[in-house]
Amino acid sequence: MNPTLTQAAAPAAVRTTAHSRFDAAPVRALLQRLYALSGRPADSIPEINSYEDFARLVPVTDNAAYAALAEATFAQKTAVGFYVGGSSGTTNKPKLVLSGTPRLGTTPTDEQRELIGNLRQNGVFRPGDVVANGFMVGLFSILHHGMNRVLEACGASIVPLGTLDESCVESQLHFLTQVGANVLVGTPGTLVQIAHAVRRTGISVPIERIAFTGERLGSTKLALLRSVFPGVRVISLYGISEAGFVAIGDEGSGSHKVRENAYLLETDTDGRLLLTCLDASTPIPIVRYMPGDRITLETTAEGAWIRHIERSNLDFNFMGNLVELRSLRAAVAQSTGVTDPLIDVVLRTGDDGRDELTVRVYGVADADLAQARQLVGSLPELREAAEKNAGRVAVCGALLEQAVLSGRQKQRQILDYRT
Repeated sequence: MNPTLTQAAAPAAVRTTAHSRFDAAPVRALLQRLYALSGRPADSIPEINSYEDFARLVPVTDNAAYAALAEATFAQKTAVGFYVGGSSGTTNKPKLVLSGTPRLGTTPTDEQRELIGNLRQNGVFRPGDVVANGFMVGLFSILHHGMNRVLEACGASIVPLGTLDESCVESQLHFLTQVGANVLVGTPGTLVQIAHAVRRTGISVPIERIAFTGERLGSTKLALLRSVFPGVRVISLYGISEAGFVAIGDEGSGSHKVRENAYLLETDTDGRLLLTCLDASTPIPIVRYMPGDRITLETTAEGAWIRHIERSNLDFNFMGNLVELRSLRAAVAQSTGVTDPLIDVVLRTGDDGRDELTVRVYGVADADLAQARQLVGSLPELREAAEKNAGRVAVCGALLEQAVLSGRQKQRQILDYRT
């Protein structure tokens, strides 16, 4: 039987908690880095001896504060090198995401060793594996590179697939078969694209394990992957672009085990995640950062577990890309001339496992939305759907009576029915 990361039989007393395990020592070291980077005097660092001190004395880091820290960190590039990625910058200045480059004389941190040991011990990646890395290669993502570094440390061989090229998809699949690729990693959208290509061409690829991150996989996509790759084990890597892989779980279990040696997780009164990265190798000191997810956090004798994950704001994931509702609204406004258009977004999963995104524009006829369809479909975060033929994007008119209201009689702007 494959080892799993699902929780064993839970003890009788399981409590919902506001934070995972707290250790004052690494937190104090992290605050020293933060204050030095921010140019604040060392004697102004608050004295932290308990979680209560931490929650009371250390402020939350919002997106603007994170962006400033990232810029200050990158200003040190004359002394150290970075791998540089960022947000797409569709509506705002791109937000930097930095990863340190390996340097002579440096050794892995305890947190990095723990991640590799965890992945190998739980059979996610093993020496001798041949892994097809399907994460996108592009300016605004360093995930492909980051995954390669993890796979190298696990002793696996790497096929840098990146994406399927529809002009030579059969050659690519034949090559994966030729080299014996037995593990596949990527976002759910990419995984669906590969599964459909395997089914369409009839080329068998001996995939035993699939690891994904970027968004929730859902039961429809999971069923598709299991039908195309019989007996496959599917592993979810819950990660934050700015901080790395936070928790790991087997798909279908509904749970992710938190890497408590590397991260401190909290939830505020609305269930929104606050993340502190304890790994000293992370270039940007991330303290009580709000990445925009709402989670249910529970602790047991075996550690902390994330039970549910969803977006807490008006952003959402589509095929592994973060899409902002305001970027869709801006595209509709530009193309229709309506200053502040009323829109909502409907997300579904088709019978073939492909994600479908429909922007409904209220009070505008379908015939007047041709330019809006073109502009929305050309947004960088949505263009991948057409390029990979792994998702569908549509724009249509709607009547006001079709709007869906919440219990507080407010319009629900994101309707996610994906399965």
